[in-house]
Amino acid sequence: MNYENKPCPGCGSHLHEGDDIVVCPECATPQHRACWMENGRCVNEHKHAEGFVWSADSSNNIPEDKAPELFKVPEPANDPDAPVICPVCGSENPADFSVCGRCGSSLTASENKNENESPSTDNRCKNCGAENDADATFCKKCGAPMDIAQIPSLGPVFLRASDFDPEEKIGERTSGELAVYTRKHALYYLKTFFKLESTKKKVSFNWSAFFFGPFWFFYRKLYKWGVGLLLCFAALSLIFSSYFPQIEPDYLRTVEINEELRTNADKMTDDEYAKLLAEQNKINAHVVSVLKKPAACCFAGMVVLNLIAALFANYIYYKKILDDFQIISEEVTDDAMRAMFIRRRGGVSALNVVCCYFLYTLLCDALHFIAENSVRFFN
Repeated sequence: MNYENKPCPGCGSHLHEGDDIVVCPECATPQHRACWMENGRCVNEHKHAEGFVWSADSSNNIPEDKAPELFKVPEPANDPDAPVICPVCGSENPADFSVCGRCGSSLTASENKNENESPSTDNRCKNCGAENDADATFCKKCGAPMDIAQIPSLGPVFLRASDFDPEEKIGERTSGELAVYTRKHALYYLKTFFKLESTKKKVSFNWSAFFFGPFWFFYRKLYKWGVGLLLCFAALSLIFSSYFPQIEPDYLRTVEINEELRTNADKMTDDEYAKLLAEQNKINAHVVSVLKKPAACCFAGMVVLNLIAALFANYIYYKKILDDFQIISEEVTDDAMRAMFIRRRGGVSALNVVCCYFLYTLLCDALHFIAENSVRFFN
């Protein structure tokens, strides 16, 4: 619908092409977004109960210099307990909230700007100081957001439906800061960190670290510990593969038997066929007897390594978080920039898990190649 030159019922001025207009979903009243935000609702909300529907014909030929009585909205009562409307997503929040519980945007930032103020042509990055175009959103040099002051705190988002107060202290850090850093399963880690701080113990149990071992460390960006665990696993794999030369003749004979059975089975007598099967079963039994003990030892070693990792994974992760916070606090003074660096240093990475898998495969292949050629060289 064309709202050109229709009066805004909030301020009385005419609506023009290019204006930021909001149309009420209940009564279809067009109004400036600023008028909607100032009232926190449709300016004709008091008429919704009467079934009021806005009509374009009823708003024609109304002077622009004053708002008619029809469109005037009673001033809302100054109720300190009245809900606060988020200027970004429009959701209601309790009066004592400073950030939106739905999207994390600030509820206290001023929405009014001086229309006569000329825009600044100096668009310098607040992180590195590089000059950028006037309409740049991210710095072309360092990639930091140009308007870092408007970055909302994500702590309340990750703490949704929990009993944690974003400002509650866990050690020297707040729950909101730790939740922004951990992101995935933030509530679990907050409870674990709180327990580690209150008991002053280093031992807890992390089931993800137990089942996934080095992959969990890479997922949580604990690269040093992940690489160390990978090396231990590769060493166990190398020990296990060192028994393969003992079964190499058995393996070659098994290949010959299978090939003979595949090509000449219809020409063999029953006794010849049964003899080959018996020989093959004997070889398989010998292979199992040779590899059973080293395989059990290697499996037990991997389980022990994963168990140790699971017992200390939470403490290692918590110490890494505190170290990162210490580094960020010493190098960054701006609150918004600090929040951005916390997001970058924290979180999880599925790509790291893929890299960990390929690194483990390459490491095992390289060690096996070196060991095999070393044995041949000395023999």
